[in-house]
Amino acid sequence: MASPSTAAIRTDLSRLHAAASATAHSDASAFRTAVRNIVAACRASSLALAAYCREGVLGHLAAAMPQVCASPHTMRLSCLPHPFPALGSTPESWAFGEGG
Repeated sequence: MASPSTAAIRTDLSRLHAAASATAHSDASAFRTAVRNIVAACRASSLALAAYCREGVLGHLAAAMPQVCASPHTMRLSCLPHPFPALGSTPESWAFGEGG
């Protein structure tokens, strides 16, 4: 499978940016959509992973995650089906280099 178009990548990054700048009472659907698109594209093609990284996906995810995790409403609706044991038991312990 080919890499997603630059326009598709930028649309997903715009969704992440919107999630990062949203209020605590916002819906997490744009965040979930972007993450699902990114995961599906990267599973299908290593070129997609390179394209997303080239466009700055890690910075956008890093900015969006604290906002999404800060709200109990959006955390319940997040794209993560369950916590990952290696990440620790609380969202605060999920930072890089930390964990349980």
